[in-house]
Amino acid sequence: MKSQKHDYQKEILESLGQVGKYNEWIVEKFEKFLGDNILELGAGLGNITTKIKDKGFNITPSDVNRRIANFFSQSS
Repeated sequence: MKSQKHDYQKEILESLGQVGKYNEWIVEKFEKFLGDNILELGAGLGNITTKIKDKGFNITPSDVNRRIANFFSQSS
């Protein structure tokens, strides 16, 4: 059951990654409120993280899901 839940959650996050214009819109809405160093809690697969990083911000993503957190620690 836990594996099915994880697969479903991953599927949703991957789907959200496919809506690039929406992710860009979200970042545009809160960009003016961002500081020099950002800690993103609940980064998921990093869809928003990537958009923020592409704009030149220093961002540290984190997530309670260990698999996702490990992915970020290996890719930084």
